[in-house]
Amino acid sequence: MLGPSLPLRVTACSYFRLECAHEQLFHSEYKRSNRTKGLKILRCFPHCCPEHIDRSYCGSSLSVRVQLAERPAGTAPHEPPPSEVLAVFARFEAVNDVSLRPGECVEVDKIQQGVQTESNLDGQWIAGVLDRPSGLV
Repeated sequence: MLGPSLPLRVTACSYFRLECAHEQLFHSEYKRSNRTKGLKILRCFPHCCPEHIDRSYCGSSLSVRVQLAERPAGTAPHEPPPSEVLAVFARFEAVNDVSLRPGECVEVDKIQQGVQTESNLDGQWIAGVLDRPSGLV
């Protein structure tokens, strides 16, 4: 008989860009552009891929690789599977912003209330989307 399923524990996270050969993913600084309805975007974020386009937005999407701790032998598989319970969010912040520290826990509901949408342009958070079920989650 298998032991109970243990809670998910994230051991590492990293950003990457699928099908990208650039050596450097991020730049040290970015230019900000103003859009309609007061929306601001970072130009060329995280980098111009495949190349820079003048007078246009040429940034690219990001993916996040989340590595979970291995389950000890004899423990039950996670139920529900991690891809159904793991939530990934991101936000831009100033280097000197200390409102959220690494390792700090925040309620998912609180973050979801602050997700940027068409009806909430002032939202600070961007919700991640699972591209496809994989060994990454």
